[in-house]
Amino acid sequence: MPKISAVIITFNEELFIDKCLASVDGIADEIVVVDSFSTDATEEICKKYNVRFVQNEFKGYKDQKNFALQLATHRKILSLDADEVLSDRLRESIINIKDNWQYDGYKFNSLFTSYIHFIWGFIRTYIINRGFLDGRIGFMICSTYAKSTLNKYKKLRDLNKKSVFSLN
Repeated sequence: MPKISAVIITFNEELFIDKCLASVDGIADEIVVVDSFSTDATEEICKKYNVRFVQNEFKGYKDQKNFALQLATHRKILSLDADEVLSDRLRESIINIKDNWQYDGYKFNSLFTSYIHFIWGFIRTYIINRGFLDGRIGFMICSTYAKSTLNKYKKLRDLNKKSVFSLN
């Protein structure tokens, strides 16, 4: 049975990291959290789980993800954002796949992910991070951020449509 490393990058994710870690607990044989020097309770929450917690300066999303991937010790990788949670159905599917691994990679179907991240991206930046204090410009910046998040997930969905393998 192949072993799986879960890799998660964080920065001030105390509101989400507990649910994310709980969802991969028991699925991943190793959990690597790469944190960009959070100033909230992210590290303390991670200590409740058996994770390898490493801090690294954030130089960009891609660079941080690649850094986290390099720390993984297993060949099979489950890469998540801290605000993502595996559903019970997906957890069950991964357990079944671990017993009968057939392909080099799998993709997940999570149907409304792009729209959930779009809405959450706006709420997070405009309300929680107080973008509204910057008035019209703050609204425009937060809207642009949310739209780029939506476009990212749409692009991923389009790329995945070209893929042959899927995990339902």
